[in-house]
Amino acid sequence: MFSFKAKLLISKLSLLVISLAALAYFQYSFLHSDREKEIHNTIESVLTGVENTVQSDIDGWKNLALSTTQTIQHEYAPKSIEQIIEQPKLKELFVATGIGIEEDGGIIENVPGWVPDNTWDSRERPWYQDAKQHRSLIITEPYIDVNTQQQMISISAPVVVKGEFKGVTFFDVSLAVLSEKINRISPLNAGYLFLMTKDGNIISHPNKDYNGKQLSEVYPELKLGGDDQVLTLDGEKNIVQQLPLTGHDWIIGSVLKEDIVFQSLDDMRDQTLMYLLAVIMISVVVLGFVVNLLMKPLSNMTTGINSISGEGDKKDLTYRLETKVDKEFAHIAGAFNGFVEMLQNNIQTSKLFANDLTSTTRTAVENSERSEASILKQQQEVEQLVTALNEMSSTAQEMARNTQSAAHAASQAHDASVEGVQTAVNASCIIGELSAQVAQSEQDVKQLNVSADNIKGILSVISDISDQTNLLALNAAIEAARAGDSGRGFAVVADEVRQLAQRTQSATADIGKILEELETGTEQVGQSMSVSLSKADEAISGMKQVEVGLNTINESVQSINDMNVQIATAAEEQSLVVEEISTNATNIYTLSSEVTDLVSNTRTAVQKLKDQNESDKSLEAFVV
Repeated sequence: MFSFKAKLLISKLSLLVISLAALAYFQYSFLHSDREKEIHNTIESVLTGVENTVQSDIDGWKNLALSTTQTIQHEYAPKSIEQIIEQPKLKELFVATGIGIEEDGGIIENVPGWVPDNTWDSRERPWYQDAKQHRSLIITEPYIDVNTQQQMISISAPVVVKGEFKGVTFFDVSLAVLSEKINRISPLNAGYLFLMTKDGNIISHPNKDYNGKQLSEVYPELKLGGDDQVLTLDGEKNIVQQLPLTGHDWIIGSVLKEDIVFQSLDDMRDQTLMYLLAVIMISVVVLGFVVNLLMKPLSNMTTGINSISGEGDKKDLTYRLETKVDKEFAHIAGAFNGFVEMLQNNIQTSKLFANDLTSTTRTAVENSERSEASILKQQQEVEQLVTALNEMSSTAQEMARNTQSAAHAASQAHDASVEGVQTAVNASCIIGELSAQVAQSEQDVKQLNVSADNIKGILSVISDISDQTNLLALNAAIEAARAGDSGRGFAVVADEVRQLAQRTQSATADIGKILEELETGTEQVGQSMSVSLSKADEAISGMKQVEVGLNTINESVQSINDMNVQIATAAEEQSLVVEEISTNATNIYTLSSEVTDLVSNTRTAVQKLKDQNESDKSLEAFVV
């Protein structure tokens, strides 16, 4: 953010710059407009002068042509005509001079070496026909001569002798001399002139290549016969001005380079800008000095305010502003001095009050601190008591819970012992039944062993039979072999019988092995049955002892259960007493906390008062 002084300086400078810029702009606009008028008038004067020159030349050509025609009319004869057209004055001004004869279309001229062919007929030429038709002097449109390639015009006039039309005189004029006169003129040394017909056919131009061309071909944007125009021609801005020739269908034009004709104005503009910058820089210095001078009372006021509220250990309330200044600042200084004087008196009074308050607050703070320390100590002791009671209550409750758990466990143990006795009785019965079954199984195994021995005897008989059958089959085979072919069928049967006997022997051998294994297994089972029977008897004896022990445990558990009930009742009563004591201690702790808060609030209030008193000591920094 800018300061007030900076804003004031910027506003004044802005106003000055805007004023100077506006003045420079209007001055430049006025001078530019004035320069445009001056250029227009100057060019108009130049064009008027050129117009007069061209008009003078044309009038001279016309007058000479007219006087020559009149002379020919008075002395109309071929010899006289030749003498007349051979005059040096005519040859000097005109490229060719002569007369076309109406009678045969022939021609008398003064051009050396030019002989028209047999087809030449003057009566068919445009200059001849126009003069004959108008019966007055005429000037043709410019054209390019086929021989010299120069811009030409022809002046022609009818020849009438005693009322009889005899022919038409002609005077060919080269426009080269006129073009040189025009091209030598450079208006304001910034451009050139050109001459053209009303139809835009260029007669004279510094660039000879443009002669004979239409204006629209050379300068398409240029309006023929229009007002002053600013156009870009050949890559540069140009001012174009046109002036019609009085009494002729010709137009004189001027082309001026804009940067050249306005060069002096541009130089003046640049110089004005330099002066403007210099004035602004000087104004900055002067305005800065003036603003500082005007702002000096405000600076003094700032110094006075800083002396009262600024940084430092001392703040001078005896400082007063100078009132012998401008009226506006004098009112502010008077109000400031009155305020400082009032503040000085108030601070003096505050200092006296602060001194009395200091000792009082110091004593109050010390007493509050001692009271708070004593109450805090008492609160800590009560807090320890509450903690011990809470622990005792927790211990009693835990003891009651443990006693109840023990009673419940004892009850469960009593039930389990009763169930154990019943289970032992049931187990004794089951084991007795199992012992009887094992004894029966032992007898069955022994009987199975006897049956196995009987089977072995049967197998021995079968084995003997199979041996005998095998022997018989062998003998039958031998007999069949002796019988030859007649005994072959019997031999086959004998062989089958022998194989059956062998298979029977093999089967009986296998059965014998199985019976031996069965006999061995039955012996082992019998031995195991004997051992199991012995163990069953021992288990029955043990179960009876377990039944006696479980009955004893049941009686002991019942006694423990009765004692647990008594302990639980006592622990519950103790827990109620401890809980009541803990509640009373908690109430005491709560009251102690409230007292502590009150004392703390009192100490805080006193401390604030003390701090306020200490802050009031900052008034000592004021010089009164």
